[in-house]
Amino acid sequence: MVVPVPVPVPQPYYPTPQYSDRQYEDSAGTGLKPAPVVPPTYVPSPTAPATTQPVPAASPSPQSGYAGTQATGNNRFPWKFLLFLLITGGAIAALWWIRSKRAAAAVSELDNEIVTVTKLQVALLASAREIQSHLTDLSLSADLDTPEGLTEFLQESALSLLRHPEYWTHVQTHSETVKSREEAGRVFEQLSIQERSKFSAETLSNVGGKIRQNQARSHSEGDPASYLVVTLLLGTEDDHPLFGPIHSAEELRSALQQVAAITPDYLLVFELLWSPQESTDSLSYDDLLTQYSDMVQIG
Repeated sequence: MVVPVPVPVPQPYYPTPQYSDRQYEDSAGTGLKPAPVVPPTYVPSPTAPATTQPVPAASPSPQSGYAGTQATGNNRFPWKFLLFLLITGGAIAALWWIRSKRAAAAVSELDNEIVTVTKLQVALLASAREIQSHLTDLSLSADLDTPEGLTEFLQESALSLLRHPEYWTHVQTHSETVKSREEAGRVFEQLSIQERSKFSAETLSNVGGKIRQNQARSHSEGDPASYLVVTLLLGTEDDHPLFGPIHSAEELRSALQQVAAITPDYLLVFELLWSPQESTDSLSYDDLLTQYSDMVQIG
């Protein structure tokens, strides 16, 4: 006996319709229909202006890491550059202001009638014979007719003392500021005559280019020779005294350097005196105490 086996009847298959951005297939598979397009809507806030959202930058590829750094640097570069300009401009402006102030002060000193008269006097050991010879050579060859020549004469005289600090023993200074050139001339002549009167004789002089030389007095063998005194007298356009009292070798060195650095436009008059003038002559200790009692020993 044959038993019939029921055969399942296949059910029709209806695929789920797949939608795309533009079209979709109908349920019967008989055609295409356009997909509905719904336009996006955007309603701006009534109180805030419409803005555009920034598009995020794409992440760089492994070979473009420097590009990301470069983009960041470009965004900050203007601010760094502006900051650099501000700092540099401020420094230049400050430097210009300082220089203009100094220039204005220099111009005012040169334009007014104020003059500073200075005496710088140094006693040295008599063993400094080369200084006597050097000062004699300077006086004979000095050009006193031009401001540059006079300034060079002053500079070389100060340098001759600066080169031999081992001979310094005593010092005396006087720097006075007066309010007119006439008064400065009187003060200068008074100091010059006061120092020249201490000489027993003037064996060498150079005044206005006129050189006079006299025979030196003979030196007594029994008279102990000990010291040499060099005096610098000058008038300058400075409105303040060049320095105060000097008591140490360091202060004397600073004063001589300041004198040596005076420029031609500031130097009005200069006179160099030294006693004794001859290298075979010198001052005794008693002469120093008697004639130069206002000098103080360098500490």
